[in-house]
Amino acid sequence: MSTARRVAKNTLVMVFGEIGAKVFTVSYTILLARHLLVEGFGVLSFFLALTGVLRLFTDVGFFELTIREVARNKAVAKKFFSNLLLLKSIIVVVVFGAFFLYLFFANYPQEAKLLAYLLGLAVAIDSLASIFRSIFQGLEEMIYISLGKILRSATLLSGTVVLVLFNFGLVEFGVLYLIANAISFTFLISALVKKIMLERISFEFDKSFWKMVFREGIPFWAATAFVVILNDTDKIMLYAMVGERAVGFYSAAYRMVFALNFLPLMFIAALYPVTSRLFTKSTASLVKTSEISFKFVLVVGLFIVVTLSGFSETLILTIFGEEFSSSAEPLKILAWSQLFLYFNVVLGNLFRSADMQIIKTYQVAAAAILNVFLNFLLIPIWSFVGASFATLIARSFSFAFLGFVAIRHFDFSKPLFIQSTIVVLLSASFVYASILSKNSLILVVGLIAILAFLYAKIFDESDRRILIKLIKME
Repeated sequence: MSTARRVAKNTLVMVFGEIGAKVFTVSYTILLARHLLVEGFGVLSFFLALTGVLRLFTDVGFFELTIREVARNKAVAKKFFSNLLLLKSIIVVVVFGAFFLYLFFANYPQEAKLLAYLLGLAVAIDSLASIFRSIFQGLEEMIYISLGKILRSATLLSGTVVLVLFNFGLVEFGVLYLIANAISFTFLISALVKKIMLERISFEFDKSFWKMVFREGIPFWAATAFVVILNDTDKIMLYAMVGERAVGFYSAAYRMVFALNFLPLMFIAALYPVTSRLFTKSTASLVKTSEISFKFVLVVGLFIVVTLSGFSETLILTIFGEEFSSSAEPLKILAWSQLFLYFNVVLGNLFRSADMQIIKTYQVAAAAILNVFLNFLLIPIWSFVGASFATLIARSFSFAFLGFVAIRHFDFSKPLFIQSTIVVLLSASFVYASILSKNSLILVVGLIAILAFLYAKIFDESDRRILIKLIKME
């Protein structure tokens, strides 16, 4: 199977799986938000963010390291599985044991404590399940990852319907979250045993291997840790500095943006094993593939963010109701931060594939520190709107940093970087001119102009041939 066809196949599998999972996820999120209202949804979002931060301490770069090494040599899959299963089990027990001890003495309401215990157990299980997902992604068997996500999301949706019908609260959702993760875990482990033909689940302690995964994984982990800080500390800081209502408004907007980010992210997830191999053969091919990926992500991302920011008020009122009307303002801002995230994912994949994940680590560390500083500065002034601006500024900084290094080190296309920046600025100008004038014709005319610019200045004939080839799966 050709590289183009393999990437297209895995991308389609992950996209369709992600679409199914996202449909279920968006549905139960809307039901929960409408049922719990702003305060309850804010409390839930806070503890999901808190347990998400804890999870990063259970995976010291193992996930991405496993994908890279298994993609390069599929024979090491069993070695990674048996060693990491034991290693991560030990780490999970230590990390979440400490978290449960903290909860025991913490001054949270009893209902909030019970919710946190349940979410902690659920996240611990999902942390172990990430071992299976990394093996499957390295083997380029994306179908099992997609099925696991759909199964989990379908369980959450069906359970949420029951919770809403019987007027249950936060604790019952914690139970549901635990059950859904346990079901997904069971499916993934049974599928992996069948795929790599294990006779039984076994642990292995290889001292030299454990040293290697820690040594090689720490740069990946550092980048992941700062990504979590970048993505989740805003909710934690909002909860501490303003309260659960601010977290509820912010989280509703954030969930909408997050729900639509799967197309570029799944494309990169499917591309990573391929680009990891390309680096061992031809750096020029790796850079060319990254440039083409950047162009396609630009187009898809623009359509997503223009829709979200241009119709933010209508979308919020239709989906979440009048109770969440204040979420429209952060949505307008967060949508554009997501476009920079798409760019950063492509550029970050270039560095990861070239064994230069330390560059990504520096970028994310700087962005996370900047984001925390801006949150301290802006949240007391503008609450959740300030947190939204902090995210936008931090991610645009990341884009500038990664783009500069990619141009200097890999000779990544400087015109592409400049032209994409122009496209983003033009798009934002047309969107906000349309919002201020309340004239949608401005937005339509602007989009036509932007598409013409993309066609004439950014996409060349070889890009169009590749797109046709991918569509035809040749």
